[in-house]
Amino acid sequence: MENPDQRFRNSSNISLNNKQEEDSILHKTSQESTQAASSSAELTAELTHAAAPYSPEDRDHYVFPRVPQRSLQSGAAEPDSPSASGQMAGQPGHNLGHETAGRGLAGNERIQLAAKASQRYLNYFLNMLGQPYQTVRGISSVHLVHGLVTMFIISLLSALYFVIRLEPLHISFGTTFIKPLFLMALTLAVSAGLTGGLLKLNGTESRAAFTVSRFGALLVPVAACLLLADLSALITLYGLSYLFFMAAILFMILAVNVVLLSHPVSRLAIGRLDGMYSLFIVNAITFYLIYTMLYSTVLSAVQALFGGFMSMF
Repeated sequence: MENPDQRFRNSSNISLNNKQEEDSILHKTSQESTQAASSSAELTAELTHAAAPYSPEDRDHYVFPRVPQRSLQSGAAEPDSPSASGQMAGQPGHNLGHETAGRGLAGNERIQLAAKASQRYLNYFLNMLGQPYQTVRGISSVHLVHGLVTMFIISLLSALYFVIRLEPLHISFGTTFIKPLFLMALTLAVSAGLTGGLLKLNGTESRAAFTVSRFGALLVPVAACLLLADLSALITLYGLSYLFFMAAILFMILAVNVVLLSHPVSRLAIGRLDGMYSLFIVNAITFYLIYTMLYSTVLSAVQALFGGFMSMF
């Protein structure tokens, strides 16, 4: 059995050994910290040495990289990576290709529709030109657009006739083209309105579009005569061009009468006004409008040619 002194001596030895071990561990930890600090200093020095090409003056450009002047002028930024550049350059081009293809298809469809519409109108024109009265019986409100196109062609061809015929006199374009174009379009519109209005007022035909369609269809020979008049004037066959122009005017007046006389004259009466007088009024107004168109255009041309001498007329 140990005595107290021996036990105290043993405990002192254990404490001393523990203290020595703690001192050894602290010494090792201090050495490791010193080595870590040394490694950190070396790494900092290497980074500082690697960054040496950037001077303090270039610090802002180092943080915010310089953009080439050419890119600034073009307003485009440089891509950050090759993949991003490929996406930026490839994706819009891909979308643009789809858009271009879509536009091409839409353009082709429009061309095909225009070609079909032109073919339908050409067949309509030739059929009406070959047998006007027989073909007009099959005309309905569906052909309203064709009739309006024919009226526009007549207005255009009549204006072109005055341009060709009066061109040697060097008269203004407004006098030789704009004025007859407007007056002929007004004449056709009023004639169609009077014809459709008369049949609607007396209850003979309630569909004004149907009447205008038939009137426009019967104007096809007018367009053909005006085309021949223009061609005759171009090759200086002025006498023949006058004949074709007068034939066009006669066909125009005849078209009004064919539409009205397709119904009995007794049904053209308006109230107590006899049908014959109704027919006469429509024809008289149509003829007056045609005369006004011719007289006004020719008079304007003569006044432009001779100046104030013709102002009394």
